[in-house]
Amino acid sequence: MSFPALPDVFGNYALRGFEEIVPPDPVSWLPVTLGWRIVLVILLARFSWSAFKYSRKWWHDRYRRSALRKLEHIFTSDSVSSARLRSVAELLKATALHAYPRDEVAALSGTAWIGWLNQHAKEPLFDNELRNLLTTTLYRSEGNIDAAQLDQLRTAAAHWISQHPGAADA
Repeated sequence: MSFPALPDVFGNYALRGFEEIVPPDPVSWLPVTLGWRIVLVILLARFSWSAFKYSRKWWHDRYRRSALRKLEHIFTSDSVSSARLRSVAELLKATALHAYPRDEVAALSGTAWIGWLNQHAKEPLFDNELRNLLTTTLYRSEGNIDAAQLDQLRTAAAHWISQHPGAADA
């Protein structure tokens, strides 16, 4: 069985004489000129340098993150307030010993220690109440340590740990 032959004029009579339009090849998004390759190399170099600087800072500041976790652990534990006070004082000293030279930090105590902490902060964090709390109350047996003062000490210690300039930054 065969089909009948097609007429000479086939399809839409209004479109007689039109040819099918062939679209051009799509434009490549890859840089093909030297200028774009130079821009790409510069951007990759800048990104790599930024990633390197960020990772180096992140690695250098791991002691801060560890100290902040220890500070949170001190205040979430069930220890008495004088033990918390001693732990915060020890944590501040250990953090300072990690960030600054030992001969500059190790011998400090009392008001000289608190003055050094304030000097090595962007703004003075430890006022007279906290100075008394860390210098005199620290060495007494369990007394009346106000919870508000401990909370203020926690805030000041966390701010100092996270914001102090390191010895290399200073």
